Amino acid sequence: LEFYPLLTEQKKPLECTQLP
Repeated sequence: LEFYPLLTEQKKPLECTQLP
């Protein structure tokens, strides 16, 4: 599984989410 940073409206890293 890979992790990628979620971008908010301000395009800032919010947290990481797992990709199946």
